[in-house]
Amino acid sequence: MPRWDRDELDEQYAESDNLDARIALHANYSTAETDLHRWLFERYDLPSDADVLELGCGTGRLWVENAERVPAAWTLTLTDRSAGMVEETRTAVSDALADADRDAVDGPDGSDRPGTRFARVDAASVPVDDDSVDAVVANHMLYHVPDRETAYAEIRRVLRPGGRLYAATNGDSHLAELGEYVTEALGEDHEFHSAMAGFTLESAGDELRAQFEDVRVERHPNGLRVPDPEPLVAYAASMTDRSEAEVAALARVAEERTADGPFEARKDTGVFVVQVA
Repeated sequence: MPRWDRDELDEQYAESDNLDARIALHANYSTAETDLHRWLFERYDLPSDADVLELGCGTGRLWVENAERVPAAWTLTLTDRSAGMVEETRTAVSDALADADRDAVDGPDGSDRPGTRFARVDAASVPVDDDSVDAVVANHMLYHVPDRETAYAEIRRVLRPGGRLYAATNGDSHLAELGEYVTEALGEDHEFHSAMAGFTLESAGDELRAQFEDVRVERHPNGLRVPDPEPLVAYAASMTDRSEAEVAALARVAEERTADGPFEARKDTGVFVVQVA
């Protein structure tokens, strides 16, 4: 994954197309028994009336995939730096929660929920009151934050005593084989994982322990098994603008890699569970 500056990051996530291509690979070809978003939600040990703030909500898939599990008394504030992502999340999550409420045998009809809010927010300046939320969710986004110390200070400020930060990220070996595929197709100059280097399952523990009292990590057992070349090309092409020649090279190597069987890659993903005093 290339390292993006802020302008490139804004362009990457202005709309959901690039992220959708990456999500599709994981959604369709993962080998895990439990979907990552379902697995993450099972880690959320929160009150039945919790106030939850998400930083970097993306397309809102965490909540769409778990809509029927979200307690009716939870208040969700879902935010992203991208206005396009916020609007997509607003539609997807509102519809999913409404459908879940209608399907619940003894559940609310949708009008009983205290509220789900959506906002464009930068992690370095969170417009939320002090000591006002039970959990901050920050999945696969802290490696994009240039000043994490400021973000950590904001997270600590908004969390109530005993509140928790749930921060999902990847390990150093995550999708190593996919990186090798890109390098084979495009050469050594096309880095794949450097954007995560500052906040991985290996590197972020000490950083978090310097800021918070109680930090633990859980890993999600998973892998990729991709039988066709097209999803590999779509994933690699989503990382940055690719020329026709580059896409052709990616396609050629993807076809070679899947000619004798599915392309397989390791996935190393997990979540930091951080509790404030």
